[in-house]
Amino acid sequence: MEKVLHNVIDPGSARAAPPEIVPLAPESLVEFAMATVDRREWRVRIALSTLAALSGHSLRSGQIVDSILNHHMHRIQLAALRVIGRGGAEGDIVRVRAADLRLLREG
Repeated sequence: MEKVLHNVIDPGSARAAPPEIVPLAPESLVEFAMATVDRREWRVRIALSTLAALSGHSLRSGQIVDSILNHHMHRIQLAALRVIGRGGAEGDIVRVRAADLRLLREG
């Protein structure tokens, strides 16, 4: 089953663009995060149900979450994510600052 992430340019940036919907299979998550980290002005919005499934956490609206996601030889650390939305219902959104996405090589 494909997961959907939403790319949006930071509202504070000089150029705004309409949101772009990017369907991602779980194996594409690492490559997506790498591309995101290179564009510090971008924000990543992840469906709450997708993040919960990937991280194994039960999430609530307004909660601050430290989560580590493992994928093959990569680890993606999503630090201090603020869950926004309606109390963890399907379709809620987690906003992740690109600067908070850190990729760590397992060695």
